[in-house]
Amino acid sequence: MKDDAGAVSVETVLDEIAKLQQLRALNLPEGLFRGVPARLVTQYRQRAASEPPRELRRHPPEVRYTLLAALCWQRQKEITDSLVELLIRITHRVGVRAEEKVDIELLKFAKKVVGKARLLYKLAKAAKDQPDGIVKDVIYPAVGERTLEELIQEVEAAEKHERQVKVVTRASYSHHYRRIVPALVEVLSFQCNNDRHRPVMDALALLYKYRDRKTAVFPTSEEVPLDGVVSDDWRELVLDDAHEGAINRISYEWCVLTALREKVRCKEIWAKGAHRFRNPDEDLPQDFDLRRDEYYAALN
Repeated sequence: MKDDAGAVSVETVLDEIAKLQQLRALNLPEGLFRGVPARLVTQYRQRAASEPPRELRRHPPEVRYTLLAALCWQRQKEITDSLVELLIRITHRVGVRAEEKVDIELLKFAKKVVGKARLLYKLAKAAKDQPDGIVKDVIYPAVGERTLEELIQEVEAAEKHERQVKVVTRASYSHHYRRIVPALVEVLSFQCNNDRHRPVMDALALLYKYRDRKTAVFPTSEEVPLDGVVSDDWRELVLDDAHEGAINRISYEWCVLTALREKVRCKEIWAKGAHRFRNPDEDLPQDFDLRRDEYYAALN
């Protein structure tokens, strides 16, 4: 329970979820230490974390339970933060690795087809010298068929780069990280104070609704929010032509996670029970309205 989250992985996320569920089972009140200076709670938490269990048991009950409550109360917030952070990092990691993988494929062609200006010169000269000749008799001797094939592959790969990145991103997500999304949606409660970001919240509710279903697409009768969730360049992969334009769940889930990542990072959406990713209204002192002038002066 005292250990921090490890490296980004499916196992790390599942371990952190198990910790959080165990802490929540204690049913500590959300406002347990409200009104107590945060520095004092942290001191209690650090003391409980540093003492072995046998030392904790030696304390009088009022001391023992205060120390353990501070530890568990703070760890609950810290682990919630860790899960949100892991979600953000996983979303970023999958996208970056997909782009790197596609770039590696492009580099294969780039390394093979060198001296393109010289190749173009050979093609132009051969065609000009024998304008009525047959391609295999005129062009192939000047520039080999294999070289032309590699050149075509390079150009086509470059033109389809963005789409390839999206396809690889979706495949990577679906084959590995997708299995933790239902668990995260189950354990993390995201909130929003602004109706402008309602589509993302509605999309999260939709993922929660279908978390235990195995369908590849959403039913056509289901209202699936697209505006504010799915960017224009992802719509082609979200609208599944194989199912008459129905919404592809894997592509849609990825778009929801990407949109959620951006909203959480700037606190337009926040996580209930978190500290770092808490309600932005709690970032201000609770007596801010009463002592506004004093705080402004302190901030210069």
